[in-house]
Amino acid sequence: MIIIFIAFIFFLILSILVVNSQTTKIDEKIYNYFTIKEPFTTILKLITTLANSKFIILMCLFFLLLFPNKLFPKLLTILMLLTSILISLFKHLVKRERPNILPLVKEKGYSYPSGHTFCALTFYGFFAYLFFLSNIILPLKIILIVFLFLLIILIGLSRIYLGVHYFSDVLASYLIGLTTLTTYILILANVLGK
Repeated sequence: MIIIFIAFIFFLILSILVVNSQTTKIDEKIYNYFTIKEPFTTILKLITTLANSKFIILMCLFFLLLFPNKLFPKLLTILMLLTSILISLFKHLVKRERPNILPLVKEKGYSYPSGHTFCALTFYGFFAYLFFLSNIILPLKIILIVFLFLLIILIGLSRIYLGVHYFSDVLASYLIGLTTLTTYILILANVLGK
């Protein structure tokens, strides 16, 4: 509960700062740290697709078809539907335009928060939670969870690198994504007793 409260409060504070254009300097400073060159551009373009809406929808459908009698694909699909609704809600509340630079990929819609980053945290974070609960051997469990954590970080960084999001967009998505995922897991734990 403490994690949820802290993350949500920081998200609200950051949202207020963004609406009042108080994050411009730090957003520009962080973007300028990135050096655009190959093979990073190709790699990050590939990594960023692992959290786009089409890929997430296909993965949810894949798991629903592969495991029709299992609970986890249904829970995952519900979580991603909730994530999608929240992304749309926050984007239309803040209505922040995307960075005014030359983007390396084409994106539509508002910038805040980063939908890819939000989806990455809830989607891959949910799998990390499932691995945590699983009976697989501890070394493999740690490797899988660390891999998913790094993937979530890389997807967020890719959005800044590719010029389609500000740092504050990505940070906001980590905060509200963590809030959403943790709340969802707590609800499941209470309902399912796991």
